[in-house]
Amino acid sequence: MWQAFSGQLSQEAIETELEAQLRQFKAAMQINPMFIDGHQHIQHLPVIRDALIAVINNHFPEAPPYVRLCAAPSFAISRKRADMHKQWIIHFTGVNQFRKMLSASGIPHNAAFAGIYNFKPTPPYRAVFQQFLATLQDNSIVMCHPGDASDADDALKISRPLELGLSLIHI
Repeated sequence: MWQAFSGQLSQEAIETELEAQLRQFKAAMQINPMFIDGHQHIQHLPVIRDALIAVINNHFPEAPPYVRLCAAPSFAISRKRADMHKQWIIHFTGVNQFRKMLSASGIPHNAAFAGIYNFKPTPPYRAVFQQFLATLQDNSIVMCHPGDASDADDALKISRPLELGLSLIHI
């Protein structure tokens, strides 16, 4: 992250990588992507967001794909809860600038985003998920990581089965 803010990343190199991934996607799927996302929310970091928008504008001038914006509703960000440090970090690494750039480029994106929590089993995930839903407006995305218990090095090994159990039932 520091490299993005200190100007140590090469926009040209990132664009080259994004274009290679785009070519691989098109070759495998035989269609253009309809949705673009970044792992660990990196798409809104400086230089990376510039490269992403340049590639989208270059390859999809008429119908750009939908891009995930990791912006929590402002009232959710303003809460002073001890477990909100992840949300603060994501927010202050460029969400507002990225939103402005997406809008200026005519790239469709979600209005708000939820799903960030401390990945501990208390309170029960059902209650956590209901809090996410209560804070969101139309055109929002809720992130989750459902799955079976995974290897010991996975930071989400406790939360994955809890999220999987909830995703298999109707709320």
